[in-house]
Amino acid sequence: MDISTINSVSVNLENYFIKIQDMDFSDKALTRYIKASKSLISCLTQVCDDVMISCPKRMISNLDLILDGKKDKHFFNTCIYPELEHLIYICRNSHLVSRHGGARPNSGRKKEEATKQIRVPESLYALINDLKVAYKDLIEEDKQILCSSLRDIITTAEFEGIETNRVYDERHTGV
Repeated sequence: MDISTINSVSVNLENYFIKIQDMDFSDKALTRYIKASKSLISCLTQVCDDVMISCPKRMISNLDLILDGKKDKHFFNTCIYPELEHLIYICRNSHLVSRHGGARPNSGRKKEEATKQIRVPESLYALINDLKVAYKDLIEEDKQILCSSLRDIITTAEFEGIETNRVYDERHTGV
């Protein structure tokens, strides 16, 4: 919600509360103004959620008490109206409230390519890390060449590993 919308909602809510203050609490229009006020408070709650979650909820439940006839005008003037002024102050100044902490949309380092986390033996860490750093600085064509070369190395290692295992088996097991 932008600041002009917050101000507009706040002004309407203030006007409703001023009308409620001046009304006779037996007036039928009271219900309409309180219901409209509750809906505006709910709108402001979206802005104030991170600042003060309990105030709007408490105000709405207190307005329900007035609608049910359990509270009177004195309660409205001494409890609810001061909370309203505080709520409006917080909402109007919410853009000034520090938003430090937590994730913010589009913040942080931009990733060029999706990544995956893997575990490697410590003996290979420096080598793989150097490979990763070098890979990041390559142009796309060189990246493809490097990947192809790595696949060849892996294929060769797998083949030689099979040969090595066969020779080992022949020497030690007689198979």
